[in-house]
Amino acid sequence: MTKRLVLIDIDNTLVNIDLGFDGCSADQIKIALRKAMSSGLTIGLHSDRPAFDLFAIHKNLGLNGPIIAEKGNILHFPPKWDMEPNQDHRFLMFQFLKTELLNILLTEFSDIDVFVGKNQKMFRFLAQNRPAENRKIVLINNYRKLSLAFNVCEQDPESENLCMNLVEQTAKIIRNLFTAIFEQEPTIEIYPATRACIIHLRDSHKRNSLPKLFRQYGAGHKIIMIGDSAFDFLGKDITHCAVENASAEYKALCNFIAQKDRTCGVIECLKWIQRGGHHGKR
Repeated sequence: MTKRLVLIDIDNTLVNIDLGFDGCSADQIKIALRKAMSSGLTIGLHSDRPAFDLFAIHKNLGLNGPIIAEKGNILHFPPKWDMEPNQDHRFLMFQFLKTELLNILLTEFSDIDVFVGKNQKMFRFLAQNRPAENRKIVLINNYRKLSLAFNVCEQDPESENLCMNLVEQTAKIIRNLFTAIFEQEPTIEIYPATRACIIHLRDSHKRNSLPKLFRQYGAGHKIIMIGDSAFDFLGKDITHCAVENASAEYKALCNFIAQKDRTCGVIECLKWIQRGGHHGKR
């Protein structure tokens, strides 16, 4: 019997924008996952998020598979969760990039405050502890190892354009620093809705994790991806499942399309996989 490794995307697939389960309870998704794993599936998480975020979800759901974070650049395999040593040189380069960015923001911008840590926790803290003076705030995520992310926020809701200007200005600074440090152009993704920016190595893509996955689990494993966007497409030799809210582009590439959104759609995909649907197209 072919062994099956199922990788589930996080944002807009397993959870909604607030990191909550969508349309069903935590117990329902946990029961569905336990049934799937008891049938022989190995189930892991695959995301652009830092591994720190994925660890909490992985532990909460009791999964038995790997964590693949930061667009395939960080891999952790249970029960040992150490980052692969051959990635350390790039980790140190990203640490240097972060240090240089902090130096520039703190010395050349007198009208902003800079916070470093876990962005979600900082947002909650700042919502309750706003400074009296209206100042723009740059939040730098300190949990990424092989990428860099930041958000910009401000007290005055009418200052959104100023915040986006700061996002673009900071991204330009990072681009120049990155090019000097890595001797290559980065991939820069800007998200206006959250005034966020994520910087990746140019060659970063989720499918880059496949060679390491096959080395770890063996070529006999069938890899199945559950996702919502074309960024989740790992290649034609991988079986793909889409939740209903997935993009039309991703759905066109998939072997199975759930009739429900996000968490409930993931449960539907798991049932299809257990029925052996991965052997053929829907």
